[in-house]
Amino acid sequence: MTAATSNGTVFPRCACRSAETGRQLGARCPQRGQPGHGRWYYDAHVPGPDGRQKRLRRGKFLTRAAAEQGLAQILELDGPDAMAETWTMKRWLEYWLSLSEDRLRPSTLRAYRSVTRTHLIPWLGRFRVADLDGRRGVKTVQRAVDAISRQEVADGKLIAPGTVHRVVAVLRSALSEARRQGLVSMNAAWRLRLPRSARPPAVA
Repeated sequence: MTAATSNGTVFPRCACRSAETGRQLGARCPQRGQPGHGRWYYDAHVPGPDGRQKRLRRGKFLTRAAAEQGLAQILELDGPDAMAETWTMKRWLEYWLSLSEDRLRPSTLRAYRSVTRTHLIPWLGRFRVADLDGRRGVKTVQRAVDAISRQEVADGKLIAPGTVHRVVAVLRSALSEARRQGLVSMNAAWRLRLPRSARPPAVA
């Protein structure tokens, strides 16, 4: 019941469990692949900018045909589009920081790493790069910035507005590089609602 290509595979999955062990039956389910039972998924391998293949799994398609269509569409994407659809923001931020090692002063790079680890990855790391594109991306980033702005630090005080501005400045720089590489069409970190600060920090 599995269909495969040189770069991908579609397969059915269901939530049926063994009456004896309670474990999912998976490939042992007697109804596996029957019309209307379970959902279809695909596994694809697409290239990243580092030349390595990235595994991508998507699912919950109602039919095998829909899963095969989804697989075909992802395999037709060029390098940047495929990367945007498969890389999480956590992976992109870490990759962007590695690109910045020769461009920034060590102290600046340490500050960027701290902001990324403390704020950006916890709030945005799970999203795909493509999720931060367009209007949807702006809304996603705005929700994350709003959540960061409500965080409490020592003695129950809210995080300083200047810190929030620095977080956004780092994200803006990371997304600018993503735009230069063709991963997104716009920078979702521009024109956000930010807490008032005396002066927005400059970005190298």
